[in-house]
Amino acid sequence: MKTSSAKSQSENHFIKEWNGTEFNLSIPAKITHSNKPFIYFYWPNPDKYGRLERARKGGIGGVNDSKISVKKKAVAAVDAITQMLGKGWNPFTNAYVDLGVQVNLTILSPISKCLDVWLEHREERRNSNMIGRTALKNNKIVVKHFKDWLELKGFTNRKIGTFNSIDIDNFLGFKMNQLKWGKVTYNTYRCDVGTFFSYLNKFKVVHDGYFTKNGRAFRIYADTLFHFKLITPFQGKLAVLIF
Repeated sequence: MKTSSAKSQSENHFIKEWNGTEFNLSIPAKITHSNKPFIYFYWPNPDKYGRLERARKGGIGGVNDSKISVKKKAVAAVDAITQMLGKGWNPFTNAYVDLGVQVNLTILSPISKCLDVWLEHREERRNSNMIGRTALKNNKIVVKHFKDWLELKGFTNRKIGTFNSIDIDNFLGFKMNQLKWGKVTYNTYRCDVGTFFSYLNKFKVVHDGYFTKNGRAFRIYADTLFHFKLITPFQGKLAVLIF
């Protein structure tokens, strides 16, 4: 696909999609030593809490290259870039990130994949006796309920970075009404969802405070009265959970 801008008179060409990221080539109307074609793509910036920002890598062809030659070089360049990204390369600092234990997830990953990776992590913790059998059982149950809701809404392949507190409230509210959850069950599964997003936060897939609403933490009732609007202040005993 090719598009053009009347202002810059440059041509933009789609080169490749890799793990949900599109790589494009921009060719200026006139290639000069100071204005050469470049590759651009949007990538989570780890220094900005995983916020998507445009990364630009130049040096694709020279003044004597034809557009066909530039496009061929761009394909090779994108292949090299994706290999580096897969090894932890940060396109904003041109350095490789060493985070020790890592997960193959980003803010662009489908939520279904994120749930699967988290369950694998929880099973490993169970095998190491770091969590109990009941905790793992509850984790599996909430993931099943979550995936059922995602499939019903057509959200199975939706990127994790597009979810917010409203989505989580909608999921829990729907299941509460459908399955007639009581206070204890609701709070148990809400805590499990919080553990899931805390895991993603730990590996910088999502950032701190990602699932707050109006800058405030989600609240779970710990008294005997149960009310669905858990994010409204209540004059009772509250347990605070930050997603």
